[in-house]
Amino acid sequence: MTDVVKPVSTWRIVFAAVLDSLTVLFVGGYVISYATGSTATLGEVHLEGIPALILFAVIIVYFVVGSKYLGGTIWQRILGTRRIGGGSSTPSLPTENTAHQLAAKENTSGQGAAAIIPPELDHWNWGAFLLNWVWGIGNNTFIALLMFVPGVNIVMLFVLGVKGSEWAWRNKRWEDVDHFKRIQRKWAIWGVVVWVTVIPAFVAAVFFSVMASLKNSEAYELAVTRLRANTEAINALGTPISTGFP
Repeated sequence: MTDVVKPVSTWRIVFAAVLDSLTVLFVGGYVISYATGSTATLGEVHLEGIPALILFAVIIVYFVVGSKYLGGTIWQRILGTRRIGGGSSTPSLPTENTAHQLAAKENTSGQGAAAIIPPELDHWNWGAFLLNWVWGIGNNTFIALLMFVPGVNIVMLFVLGVKGSEWAWRNKRWEDVDHFKRIQRKWAIWGVVVWVTVIPAFVAAVFFSVMASLKNSEAYELAVTRLRANTEAINALGTPISTGFP
């Protein structure tokens, strides 16, 4: 009798990927900064050249070794997003559904280069395109970490969109094609949610930050001082003259 493995929620996989990335980024960054004498302050790590390449290599090794050889990364273990044994074993007892048995035998997902890609999976992957490196960690496709390389990340966005489904099928074990489609659809939905909420918030934050910097600049304060001392402006606007937005 085989154990029934409960599917892991997509949000837990995404959350674990984000926490793992932040953990290795800041911990690794501080350690490398200390070892190389680079600049490191609370909440900020400034690495350039060789130290930055070392950090990038550490991030890749962390996820590859943790996921493939240690049964999961730190946060994958804490949040329980890794299946014991990888979920790659197939039931030994026969089932009544012959079609399902046949599909299970033909399921080559998770076998790397030896995996046969079902034709219905040869399409654009919106989850990989929108969530890129987070999606890559959740789907054991660590090449997505190239998103951290300036210049390469722009091209990698579209490569992930085109090759994402193929890579995810080769790199991770799936129950069947329907299971794969269902999970990838969730990634796509979460990608849209993140972009719809995060991007406007980011644009607004940048806008207000620029406006605040402008209002505190020396040129702005000088212009306001001259305006308040201008007789024509006082007659036209009255007193006191107050600035609006920005």
